[in-house]
Amino acid sequence: MIFSNILRFCCPAVAVAAAAVSLISCDAIYDDEGDCSVRYGVKFRYDYNMVEADAFGSSVDAVSLYLFDPTDGHLVWSGTESGDALASEGWVMPVDVAPGCYDAIAWGYGYREDASGFSLATEGEVTTKSDLICRMARSSDAAGVSYSDSDLHELYHVAVDGIEFPDTYGDVTLPPLRMTKDTNVIRILLMHVDGSPMEQDDFFVTITDNNGLLNYDNTLLPDETITYRPWSQLSVETARPEPESRAIVSASGLLAEMTVSRLMADHNPVLAVTHRDADGSMRDVLRINLREYVLMVKGNYHRHYTDQQYLDYQDEYVMTFFLNDENRWDITQGIYINSWHVVLQFTDI
Repeated sequence: MIFSNILRFCCPAVAVAAAAVSLISCDAIYDDEGDCSVRYGVKFRYDYNMVEADAFGSSVDAVSLYLFDPTDGHLVWSGTESGDALASEGWVMPVDVAPGCYDAIAWGYGYREDASGFSLATEGEVTTKSDLICRMARSSDAAGVSYSDSDLHELYHVAVDGIEFPDTYGDVTLPPLRMTKDTNVIRILLMHVDGSPMEQDDFFVTITDNNGLLNYDNTLLPDETITYRPWSQLSVETARPEPESRAIVSASGLLAEMTVSRLMADHNPVLAVTHRDADGSMRDVLRINLREYVLMVKGNYHRHYTDQQYLDYQDEYVMTFFLNDENRWDITQGIYINSWHVVLQFTDI
């Protein structure tokens, strides 16, 4: 294996000569060590998260990799791996291609019980990058509204152009492909300021966005508006101190959980909570731009992230709203977002 190290570090002219010799005599020199073939392995990472630690093995259950010829854009090789092997230390995806330069695209999936998922929009054979458009599953109600009311399988993506598969021999592991997570869990907690019970069936929580069609480069393509509805809506109860008497009193609330596709810094998803009043009419409890509010708590520690990076790194949000006795958002109480207390102040200009 000393000869291999010489090839790796010698100057280009010598390397060409040495490579020519190796084509003639490699098998003879390495009769006891094998032939001169190369075995490529591609490694993946998922460290675009809030702790910036690799969670690929514990998060991704299946990954599909596609390699394209950068000159004509056509598929050269594809492969899919799944199962417990992905969580094994040192796992790499074996890739059987000729030495050269390729563009790589991969979609990864983390499976959840009773969840919907994503599929290739073309639903056919992949031949070019445009065949790798990913479409989120959705349903349509009697009024023609497209909606999602189930949890979503986790979706991961990476695209890198110009990856070199070196012309050498032996086992070659390429630098890891770093994946971005495209799904987000949003939890909305509603509580009365006075701690009184909430009628679960009278509140309706939704998020609307047109973000269900992802291009091969992970940008969003034009899509219909999707209404995300809770896949779980539960009454919850906790104990809290009463400020005046210091007695411990119970407080109930309503927790709605939704999973949405990729949040984008240039989109305007709307979080809405409506209430059915005693007369049967529907009135807004609150209606806000979800993106603007979650970016309020990017904070000083994450100031080096762009808004899009923060939205990609942070994949879970818990938002707590306090309601008055008329079941309207009590803005004076502010809002809690991932344990941050945001107090809203309105100033006339």
